[in-house]
Amino acid sequence: MHKQTDLRRQSKLYRKQSLQNFERGVQAVFVLQNRTKTESRRLFKRLTVNLTTLTYLHSLAVDTLSNNPHAATQLRQTLNDIGRRFPKYHGSSRVLMDRANFNPHDNPGEWFDDMGRPPSYPRCGGIITYEGMAEIYIGTRFAYRSQPVEFRKAIDVIAGLSQGHGHLEVAHRRFAHEGETGLERHIGAEIVTRNPFYDFGVDVYDTIPEEVLYPSGDICEQTRIMCEGILLDALTNTIPPSPATTSTWADNITKLEFPQGKCTGDQMIIHGQDFGNTQPTGVDLVMYINCRCAVVDIEPHNWHDTQITVTLPRGVTQGPVGFHNSAGLTAYNQWVADVNQSTQTIASASQCLGSPLDMPRLPEAVDSICPPRTRFNIAKVGKPCIRSFKVKINDKLQSKNIVDPTDDLTLIWDVVNGDDITLKRVSSTGPKFNGETTIDVSASSEFNLGSPSHHKPELFEYQICAKNDCGEVTKTLKIYGSKRPGLTIDMIEVTQGVQSLDHSVLLVANKPTLVRVFADHNVDDFDTGSGADIVPEVHGRIQLHLENGNTSIWLAPINNATAEPPNLPESSATAKIDLPAAANRRRDRTNDTLNFIIPANLCEGTIRIEVEIFVDNYASVVEGEMRGFSERVSFISDDEYNFLESKPIEIKYIPVEVTGPSDTIEIAEDISNPPSKEECEKLIREALQFLPTTASSISKLEQTVEISIGTEINISVDTPLGPVSIPYKRDSLDFDIVATLTLEWFRAKHLADMDGAYWVLMVPTTGPWGRANWVPSFECLVSMGWHEDYNDRWPSWSSPAAHVAHELAHCLNQYHLTVCDAADFPPAPNGESDPASWPNGGQILNNGDDSNDDVVPFNIIQNSVVSNIEEGVVWDLMTYCVPKWTSPRRWQWLFDYIVSSQ
Repeated sequence: MHKQTDLRRQSKLYRKQSLQNFERGVQAVFVLQNRTKTESRRLFKRLTVNLTTLTYLHSLAVDTLSNNPHAATQLRQTLNDIGRRFPKYHGSSRVLMDRANFNPHDNPGEWFDDMGRPPSYPRCGGIITYEGMAEIYIGTRFAYRSQPVEFRKAIDVIAGLSQGHGHLEVAHRRFAHEGETGLERHIGAEIVTRNPFYDFGVDVYDTIPEEVLYPSGDICEQTRIMCEGILLDALTNTIPPSPATTSTWADNITKLEFPQGKCTGDQMIIHGQDFGNTQPTGVDLVMYINCRCAVVDIEPHNWHDTQITVTLPRGVTQGPVGFHNSAGLTAYNQWVADVNQSTQTIASASQCLGSPLDMPRLPEAVDSICPPRTRFNIAKVGKPCIRSFKVKINDKLQSKNIVDPTDDLTLIWDVVNGDDITLKRVSSTGPKFNGETTIDVSASSEFNLGSPSHHKPELFEYQICAKNDCGEVTKTLKIYGSKRPGLTIDMIEVTQGVQSLDHSVLLVANKPTLVRVFADHNVDDFDTGSGADIVPEVHGRIQLHLENGNTSIWLAPINNATAEPPNLPESSATAKIDLPAAANRRRDRTNDTLNFIIPANLCEGTIRIEVEIFVDNYASVVEGEMRGFSERVSFISDDEYNFLESKPIEIKYIPVEVTGPSDTIEIAEDISNPPSKEECEKLIREALQFLPTTASSISKLEQTVEISIGTEINISVDTPLGPVSIPYKRDSLDFDIVATLTLEWFRAKHLADMDGAYWVLMVPTTGPWGRANWVPSFECLVSMGWHEDYNDRWPSWSSPAAHVAHELAHCLNQYHLTVCDAADFPPAPNGESDPASWPNGGQILNNGDDSNDDVVPFNIIQNSVVSNIEEGVVWDLMTYCVPKWTSPRRWQWLFDYIVSSQ
C-alpha cells in the first residue's frame, strides 16, 4: 500500500522525542501489569499504525506542494488504494465534522474575523504537529484540484486516519500530565487488549464506547477536531468546476502548399476538409510566430471549407499549423482564477492548525494553445528559429548564468529551420572553442567550454547565428564570471572590555557585552577592486539562546556606528565590513570582525550564541545588473557563556569649582567650572566599563566644593585624625597636598553620610591626575580634562575615563603597579606593585594575532579596539602609563574584591 516509515527518524509531522517518551510510558504500564515487552510493542505498533501511514502521506503532500508532478501522482494512487482496500473510511470526514458539531457546507467566511483569521483556540503540545496535518489536507487538495469527486473520497481516508490517531494524542497527554498511573487508568487493561485505536470508519463508529471514542474533557482533542472541521469545510466548499477541455485539432489538414516561397509575405495554402465555408465563431488559425504559438488573422474571402489561404506574417517560423477554440482558453483561465482565489480561504482556515499555509498558484494560459503535430501540418517556413541558447554550469541549467572560475561550462542550443549555424565569442575574454573564437555547429547540439579561470569579475558573451534562404537570426548569451565567496565562521569572542580567545576572563551579569565574530571568505586570487583578500559588504546578525529556553530577537552589528559617549553605539541592519582573509585578519583592527552588543538586560545566567553572516551579490559583474554570488551561513556556539553576579556600586559625585590663579594647574577648555551634571555623569559612565561591575545609581551631591588657588595658602583641615594646619607658599598649588587635605576634610565632614557609596570629587582641570583617600577607601578626587602631552601617544577618540577608573580602583583595594613612574605608595602587600610579578610586566598583549594568550582590549562605548598608536602596547589600569586598560588579572582581582565586599 505504501512505503514503510521508520518512526525513529525525525519527521515534520510528529515530534520524535514525544513519541519516544510515550513508547517508554506504554512499556512501563505493561511492567506494572506484569505483562511482556512483546505485548507492549504490539500495542505501540497498533497505536502508531496510522502515524506511519500519515508520515508517508505527509512526505508526498509536501513534495506535491512543491509542484512535483510525480509526487502528486503517487499521492493520488496511495489514497485511492487505501480507500479501495478499507471502505470503512468512507464518510469519515462527515463523522469528524459531526464530532466537532460543525455544520457542513456553512459559509466558511462566517468562521473568520475581519482580518480573515479563524477562531483562536488554545494550543496543546503532543506528538503530532498539526501544521503537518494541514499540509496533508492541502497537498491532497492540490493533487485533486480538477477532480472534486475523487478529492472527497481522498479526504475521507485522511479524516479516518486522523480520528484514529486522535486516541494516541489523548493517551499521550494523559501520560504527560499524570505519568504512568494516569496512562494505565486511561487505557485500562481490557481496553488495551480489545480496542485497536485505529482505522476508525463509519462501520465501527457506533460500536465503540463513547468514553473510548471521545474521552470527555480533553479540550486539546476538541480543538484539533474543530480546526480540522474548519479546514475541511474550506477545502470542500471552494472547489470550482473542472475546467472545460480546450479544443485543438489539425486532423482535417491534408496538405500545405507554397506556390511562391516560404518567407514572410509569401502565400501558404492549407488543404483539407470541414474548415467551414466561413471562419466559425470562436475558431482561430494557429501558427508559430517568433517560435511561439500565435493566432493568425485570415481575410474572410480566404477561408473556405476545403482551402484556407494565408499570407505568411512577419516573424513566422517553423511549426505545426492547426485550429483551436478560443472559448476554451477563456474557460481555462477562469478556472485558474477560481482555484487561485480559493487558496486565500484555505490559507485562512489552515491558521487554526498552526502557521498559515497556501497552495501553489496556478499560472494562466497566456498564449494560444498549440495544435498537435501530424504528418501533414508542419510548415517549414520563415527565418530560422532559435528555440534556446543556454549554458549548463556543472551539467545543470540555472536561472542565473553566474559562474565561478572553477565551474565547468557547456553551451547548449536548439535551432529549427537553420541551414548554416555558427557560434561566436563576442566578448574579449572567456573560454574559446578549442582555441578559436568562431565555430560552425549543427542544429541541436552542445559544446563544452571548460572552466573560465577568471581572476576578477568578467562578462563573457557568446552569440549563435542561424541562416537560411529567408534570412538570419542571432541570439546573444551573457555569462557573468564571478566568484563564490565560501563564507565560514571561524570563532566568536565575547568580551566586556578585555578577553582572551580561550575566554578565561569572566563575564559580569547585567553589563553590556560585545560579541566579535571572526569569519573567513576562502577567496583566493580574486579581486573585485577592493583587494585580492577582501570580500566587501559582509553583513551579519546574532541571536541569543537563553537559559530559560527562550531566544532573543536578532541583533544587528555596530560596526562603523558613530560613538556618542556615554551611550552605547547603535546597531544597524545595514552595518557591514570589508572582510579580510583569515591570514590577514587582525584582532587589533576594530572592523576586521563583525561586532555586536548584547544589551545589559540579556546578560544573565548562561547563554549560547547563534551567528549568521551573509553577503549579497558578491563580485557583481555589470554595474546596475546585480549579478554575483549571494551566500548566507550560520553557526550556533557549542560553548556556553556564563554571566556571574557582581555587586552594583553606588556612586555619588561632587562638582569642584577651582578659583584663583595658577601657573601649573589649568582649567580644561572643554569642561565647565564647576563641571555640569552631564559632564560628570558622562565621564563616570565611561569609567565604569573598566570595572567588572555596574552602578546601582550615579547621583550628584547637592553641594559644590571650592578649591582656592593662590600664591600663598594657609590650609587648616579638621580630619578624622585631628586638625591639620599646613602653611604653604609657592608659585602654584601643590596638587598632592591640596588633594589629600581636601579628601580628609571631605571625609571628616561627610563620614556619617557615606553609607557604603563611593564619593568622587570631579575637578575640571587638565591632567591626568587624581587621588584616592587610601586603599581601600570610599572617596577619591579626579581631574576631568586631558593633557596635550598625551595626544601623540593616546588615540584621538580617548578620554580621561581610564584615570577616573584608576582612582575608583584604588577605592576598590587596588594598588599601583610601579611602571612609568608610578609610586609604590601606599605600599602594596605581597609585592603586587612589582612588574616582575605580573604577566608580561603589566603589559596587555595587543599583537593582533589569534593566539589564546593575546589579549585585545575593546572600548565598547567608543566602539573601537584600544591600542597604542606607536608601540602597540597597552598597560594595566594601575600603572601611570598610557594607554591603560584593565588587564585580565586586574579584572579578576576587582571582581573578587567587589563580590567579597558584599
